[in-house]
Amino acid sequence: MANTEIINGVDVSQLAALASIADELGAERIANETRALAERVGEGRFYLACVGQFKRGKSTLLDALVGESILPTGVTPVTSVPTVVRYGKERSARVRMSGAWQEISLDQLEDFVSEEQNPENLKGVDGVEVFLPSALLRDGMCLVDKIGRAHV
Repeated sequence: MANTEIINGVDVSQLAALASIADELGAERIANETRALAERVGEGRFYLACVGQFKRGKSTLLDALVGESILPTGVTPVTSVPTVVRYGKERSARVRMSGAWQEISLDQLEDFVSEEQNPENLKGVDGVEVFLPSALLRDGMCLVDKIGRAHV
């Protein structure tokens, strides 16, 4: 019988098998997404999204929760790209464009997620992850700064 690892009711070995089948069939996107899901399940990640109308302080609230000013904030609507803040041993960030991750410095974060530096997401950013050594995030909680909406 195959070695199985059940985490939160999910058989991670089945996810690995699905990724392998997708690879064999040339379904690269499905294979990559399945591997990413297996990784999230294995890490026990839990996503808490902060959503609301434009300029209601979502980024400011998330900064307060992690205890440092990381996410861009401002007087005009700022966030144009979904941003996940999760645990990492070192402060770092990465951006996903065209399905591939690229490491960036935290100083570059605003260049990719702010409406001013990336209006209407013209750079084609799929998402951004910020890694912080925060005690709040250590057990798998991930905070998601979502794009504001005119009416939520």
